[in-house]
Amino acid sequence: MVTFKGELGSRGAKGEANWKLYNGKIEGRTVAESPNLGTITKAKYNKIKNGMTYEEVAKIIGGPGEALSEVGEKGDEFYTVMYSYKGEVEPGANAVFTFQGNKLQAKAQFGLE
Repeated sequence: MVTFKGELGSRGAKGEANWKLYNGKIEGRTVAESPNLGTITKAKYNKIKNGMTYEEVAKIIGGPGEALSEVGEKGDEFYTVMYSYKGEVEPGANAVFTFQGNKLQAKAQFGLE
């Protein structure tokens, strides 16, 4: 089995493709796109305020984001998660959001337009 993870096709969709090889020939192939994690613009970023819930932020952005770190047990007062979102326009542009007890505590961005 050969696996590729990354951009699939000309659309730049992220996902995973698997090829089954038999005697040097491809016998089968499966392709699965990664879920839409949401992308962010400066306008969306500016709508987001400390104290908002994770669900409110994810709704504004349009996806769940990628969890970068997690500390504690879900449901605990001090459960802390940091999420990252890629920018919609510039390569490398991104925003990160830190939630504690499901409330936004901090946010930062780089290169959003």
